[in-house]
Amino acid sequence: MSVYGRKEKKNNNGNRINILIAIVFLFGLGLFSRLYNLQVLKNDFYSTRAQNQQQRQSELLPKRGEIFLSGPVGGQDLYPFASNKDYYLVFAIPTDIKTGEESQKIADGLFKIFEQGRAKEEVDKYFENKDKEDLTYELSFASGLPIDLKLAKEIEIKQHFEALRKDKTWLEIRAAKKEEELQNKKKIKEADYFSKLNKEGDPYEPINKKTNDEELLELYSFLTDGTATTSLEIKNGKVWKTVDGVEKEVKPKGIYHSVEKYRYYPEKNIGSHLLGFITLNNEIPRGNYGLEGFFNNELSGRAGYLKSELGARRDIYILNDQELEKPKNGSNLVLTIDRSIQFYACKKLKEAIDKEQAESGQVIAVNPSTGAIIAMCSWPDFDPNEYQKIDDMNIFNNP
Repeated sequence: MSVYGRKEKKNNNGNRINILIAIVFLFGLGLFSRLYNLQVLKNDFYSTRAQNQQQRQSELLPKRGEIFLSGPVGGQDLYPFASNKDYYLVFAIPTDIKTGEESQKIADGLFKIFEQGRAKEEVDKYFENKDKEDLTYELSFASGLPIDLKLAKEIEIKQHFEALRKDKTWLEIRAAKKEEELQNKKKIKEADYFSKLNKEGDPYEPINKKTNDEELLELYSFLTDGTATTSLEIKNGKVWKTVDGVEKEVKPKGIYHSVEKYRYYPEKNIGSHLLGFITLNNEIPRGNYGLEGFFNNELSGRAGYLKSELGARRDIYILNDQELEKPKNGSNLVLTIDRSIQFYACKKLKEAIDKEQAESGQVIAVNPSTGAIIAMCSWPDFDPNEYQKIDDMNIFNNP
């Protein structure tokens, strides 16, 4: 080999080494840039992300403030006007329920306990509204007559309308139509329950919110041995049954319940325009109309939170380095409204409305010495416990 050939080979080897060094340098530069980007430029982002994966934050909801009515002037007694009451959320775990005949039986029972009364109310209201529409339609035929003939014709139409609804045959036909409508609602709702109970692999299905004590006892009686509800009782949110003198917790498989607090208005329609009502926005209660709406911030209080780290199994909390901020409960309201006078005023207003066939009416009673309002009542009113049954939202406004 010539000297020129050996020199050329040496130069080629040197070029390869330089290229390799350049590649290693570029790789190292890229790695350094990546580490700098992760550890310096995006340090806050990834630190926060890691912290979120290792921590759990739970919101602690405050207790909503209550509203009270006053007793007689000079007395110290207070009466709940808006309070917080324990109700129950009934839910199913379909994986614990045998499909087919058992789930159909449960669906039938759920309809009877939770839906039958509601369905009957809906059917009655539907036909009541239909009667009003029919009467309005028939009265329209008298609208173009002279005033004296118009009044006489309207009286004639109303008398015929009322007489027809006392006719035996008409009543039998109406009862059959109502029953048919009720059965249709029953089929639809039972099919819905059946579908929920038969969802394969489903670990949770809500069944009924705001279940009261009587409904819960009836449900558990039905799900166990069908005995009278008087043999069951609720203690500390659980259902118990006494067997041979020993109390045992009732635990039917597949259907369960949890305790939830809801707003409760013990006086119902009495002073409903004063109160307003509560709706849930992402499970957070919010006041609407009346005192509930106007003083919502004061009544709501302030939510707290609890932060804690998660263990390796992600279901064990490490109690070190916890952050806790307790919720601040809402303030209570004590009204100048006298419960006895309020009840009497609303009663007399309703009697006057019925006597005069008026469309609306209001009563306000004021203490002349202090100017304090001691009664305020309006009609038409509503039950704030069941505000969703009102079709005309104008009724919610305090006239």
